[in-house]
Amino acid sequence: MSAIFAKSIEISFVTVFVTFLGQVLSRRALNTDSKGINLSEILMRTWPTSPGSMLTSISLRYAGPKFLGILSICVTIFATLYTTAADSLVSPKLKWGSLGTQDIRAMVTINYANSTTLVNNCPAIVSADQDGPVNGGALPVSQITCYNIHNSFPSLRDFTTYSNLFKGWVASSNSSTNKVNVTERPNASTVFKHNIYYGQFTSIQGQNGINNVSLVMPHGGLVPAIQNGTENHLVQPDMSGDFGNIDVTASIINPAVNVLCASLDDETVQWFIRAGGPYDTNRTGRLDPSIQKLFNFNPNASITGWYDYTYNINKLGRNGTGYEAPRFEKDPIEYNSVLWQTFAYSDGAMYVLVRANGTEPKAYSMCSVRSYLTTECSTRYVSASGGGNVTIDCSPNNPLAASRFLDADHQTTPKYEYMNQFKDIATELGYALNLNTGATNSNNSLSRVLGYFALASNTSSLSNTLPSLAEALAVLYSNTLVSASDGAQLLPMASAKKLPFWQAFRAHVKTQEYASGTSSGYQLLFYVILTGVFLVNFFCLSYFLLTPNLVTDWTDSANLFCVSLVSNPPEREKEMMVVGDIVAKGFESKQQFSTGWHIKHDGRRVTLSHVGRQHDEP
Repeated sequence: MSAIFAKSIEISFVTVFVTFLGQVLSRRALNTDSKGINLSEILMRTWPTSPGSMLTSISLRYAGPKFLGILSICVTIFATLYTTAADSLVSPKLKWGSLGTQDIRAMVTINYANSTTLVNNCPAIVSADQDGPVNGGALPVSQITCYNIHNSFPSLRDFTTYSNLFKGWVASSNSSTNKVNVTERPNASTVFKHNIYYGQFTSIQGQNGINNVSLVMPHGGLVPAIQNGTENHLVQPDMSGDFGNIDVTASIINPAVNVLCASLDDETVQWFIRAGGPYDTNRTGRLDPSIQKLFNFNPNASITGWYDYTYNINKLGRNGTGYEAPRFEKDPIEYNSVLWQTFAYSDGAMYVLVRANGTEPKAYSMCSVRSYLTTECSTRYVSASGGGNVTIDCSPNNPLAASRFLDADHQTTPKYEYMNQFKDIATELGYALNLNTGATNSNNSLSRVLGYFALASNTSSLSNTLPSLAEALAVLYSNTLVSASDGAQLLPMASAKKLPFWQAFRAHVKTQEYASGTSSGYQLLFYVILTGVFLVNFFCLSYFLLTPNLVTDWTDSANLFCVSLVSNPPEREKEMMVVGDIVAKGFESKQQFSTGWHIKHDGRRVTLSHVGRQHDEP
């Protein structure tokens, strides 16, 4: 429709101006007191319709410097470029709008990492009646199995993607030492509900056998909140095109995982392995105080629980009497692993023991996997056809971080608070990935690869050719972080609330919709064309209002032809009276547009014959 309107305006604009030009010149020709008109002025009417005629005709030389000539030149340029100008400035195109601030509301239906809800929501193909709870469990085995299957697939996919990305990074890196730039190491990513979520390693440490990594992933509940058009009145993306694409930067909390690994030798590892049967609480081996302090374990060998603690924000840990140290079932075989977790929620960590090699002396790496919610990042969602990208910004000076917009109640919440219930999900995923088969004669491919990633000696540090064990474990849990936060709180809660409830968060929003205007700097010149067309049209309208009675346009080619017939010397008056009578009658009846004429040339003079009427006299 915009193109039709533009073309109609262009045609009407040329018509109006040519009519105006004909009226001005005809009135001048009829006025005997004027200077009259010349042939170059008559030819000006062809310039707007045939712009090339200005360059091929000598009329530009004589008519161009005059007022009407200058006006005709401008109109010719305006008419030539009007459609292009209208298409650039007026025709609607998909454009990003201006950035605005808006509060977005989201429905909170679960607590973060609520394993019971996540497991029950899994679409199990085997019913609970067929495979129900066992050994007094609260959840059907069919649901647990379903969740393990659905949760393990994206983890292995993400690990494969990360491995390929890391390999490409190594190939493009010029570093030949182990002192790599940790800020340039590849980040994790995952796919969740047709959107790609890009994580960010906020900390990667690896030296002297200690490997500490923190990975933050975007909140899984941001996109569903944005897509709730009924509640938030946001334009929804069109999956078949680019209309309605949206760019939202939200100041919300984000789920994160902290993986802390330490190398153990054959003697210190025995402290963390059961000496006897499954219920034996005795410990053997050598107690390493540095390991106990690193993991915040209680050095008491017989402790089977966890005591008071205090927050230590700087270390992402807890001080006090400490956690119960793990008691792994058995010593894993070479390049394999075993899992352990406390049965209570006092310690929110799942522990992994990886056997790095099968040579003597034996080398191990023990890791703790914990999750927390951080307020130090902002989350950005940019939709696209068929999906979208969700990224985070955890830079120290990020002005949109959630921590900058929290009220006094929320500011008292610690920056890092481990979510103890996450260990249930982490352990189930570890089982699904076969990370607990190292105590048997097995050869798990994933555990074998992780064994090569481990910093298995007290002198080892980050490699520039392989990811570290902590990085790899964090990547394996990247999709779990996103899925466990879908439907969970998006801002810290000062106190427990009854589910479900609405929660509002601050966001900066811009959308891609159809709009007119410039898309590049040079297009500003087209405003001259649009303004010029408007001013000329207004000028012509004013002229017609002041001189309402139109006269015959004698600059028109058909009228000029008739004038040339009656413009003859007096000696041919009789002949021209006949022709003039026909022409006059034609003007009165508008028959000149359909009347046919023959022109005969006998070498001596020109005669005109009317089709259908014989003229015996020349």
